Amino acid sequence: TTLLPQFQTLSELNEYCRSETFNSLLEQESQNATEEEAQQSLIDTLKAWEVEQKQKFHPEATNNELKELKQQAVSALQQSNENSAKQEEHRLLIIKIAKLRDQLSCEFEEYEKATQNMQRKIAAALNALSRGGRSNRARRAGLLNKHAGRSKIEGANADKHGNALGTEFDLGVDGAFKGMEIIVLQLYPFTKSHTVKAFEKKGFSFQWFTSVPSAAELKKTLALETVCQLWIIGGNAGVMNKEIISIIEEFHKAG
Repeated sequence: TTLLPQFQTLSELNEYCRSETFNSLLEQESQNATEEEAQQSLIDTLKAWEVEQKQKFHPEATNNELKELKQQAVSALQQSNENSAKQEEHRLLIIKIAKLRDQLSCEFEEYEKATQNMQRKIAAALNALSRGGRSNRARRAGLLNKHAGRSKIEGANADKHGNALGTEFDLGVDGAFKGMEIIVLQLYPFTKSHTVKAFEKKGFSFQWFTSVPSAAELKKTLALETVCQLWIIGGNAGVMNKEIISIIEEFHKAG
């Protein structure tokens, strides 16, 4: 696959994604990907580049004050069990984070415009593979594996709970969920490495928040076409206001 360019500013990325150069590149690479292995390589390359650009130009990525506050909030949360002082510290830090994020509303708006345009272009290119009869492994296999719905699988080793061992016996096919994104709000401390590994194994991309984002940011994030699930891992402190709860309820009711 042709090497995708790197940019120094969000405006440069936005200009490139709106250009005929980018359109031509996506069209050419899609046409060249005639074999299954080449198709999968193209998908992986485009999605990795998309994630890289989103992380690089996120308004919080270069705001040192916000990054420091978030680190302090995580630390306070991890020490908050039965510690009222740390719970109060965490609450005040969340308020500071929310106020600082609100000050970045213009930056978030520009970021969303640029990244959504990029996502639409890439999604269109990947959809063209399917319409042209060229499908990757995930589309060919479907989302669910052939053992879905079976409680007992002949020949499969089982764990202590009676579940078949091996990802080939999972409900979802490995890699089948590329292009789908999960939003996680982690409000309780735990090690996320196993969850992240499972997401990546199945093909999900994700955004992982360790504090409640501003209402504006959460609403924009959940409105992304790629977002299919919202996970809320709650703690013992009430950190969501009515506006945040309303946005979550709206997302849930939308199916």
